[in-house]
Amino acid sequence: GYNHIATADEAAVKRLAAKAPLSFLSLDANRLTQLPTTFGLLTQLTELRIASNDLQHIPPESLGKLDALQVLLLSCNKLAALPEDMGYLPKLRTLHLYNNFLSHLPSSVAGWSSLAELHMQDNLIETWPPDFHTLSALRVVNAGRNRIKQLPDKAHLLTALRELRLGHNRICDLVVPDGSLLLNTNLEVLHLQRNDIMDLPDGFTEYDPDAGDYCVDTMLSLQELRVDGNRLLAVPKSIGKLSTLRSLD
Repeated sequence: GYNHIATADEAAVKRLAAKAPLSFLSLDANRLTQLPTTFGLLTQLTELRIASNDLQHIPPESLGKLDALQVLLLSCNKLAALPEDMGYLPKLRTLHLYNNFLSHLPSSVAGWSSLAELHMQDNLIETWPPDFHTLSALRVVNAGRNRIKQLPDKAHLLTALRELRLGHNRICDLVVPDGSLLLNTNLEVLHLQRNDIMDLPDGFTEYDPDAGDYCVDTMLSLQELRVDGNRLLAVPKSIGKLSTLRSLD
């Protein structure tokens, strides 16, 4: 990394794959504009860093062939899309996509079955992939500074999720059709600052008509909530029942 490499020669990558079973490769901070398809031959790679380049396109049959990959850093490039076959990386645990021009993620994200950290802030993303809720290993999602308009559906199925950062988007309603995010009892950090939210639902806790009070059986683990910079006129009293809450902004 940290050179002035502008091209990755296809034949050179092929020779490298044949001679050396690389597990780590860093090409950070160069001037790469594209990758050869022969990158798909580096099948022993577990960590690949190509951040801070000028990548505009990733060809199919390249990164999507790296079945052993666990860490992939593609941040600070000029990518507008990812190939569909990149959704089939079963061992991927950490994915950095921030500071690109992505408008969507591959619809095949269900293949990221081991993904624990997804950093995709500062893009142009508007919607969540249909199978996003199947990423049951996800612990951290940073999707701030995009164009997202609603929370992910079936978010209660993301049982490992601890941090969800969605500041600086276009979210106006916290109630998705299934109300699922508010049913996530493991979420610890929720950032929703600088959106278009007008009110917070009482669903942060659930009202029990028999007890005549709010029962804290949703958002049980929430410690940090940011809703500053929205259009809120009030905060529901039920938030006072969140006993684990340490920071409210």
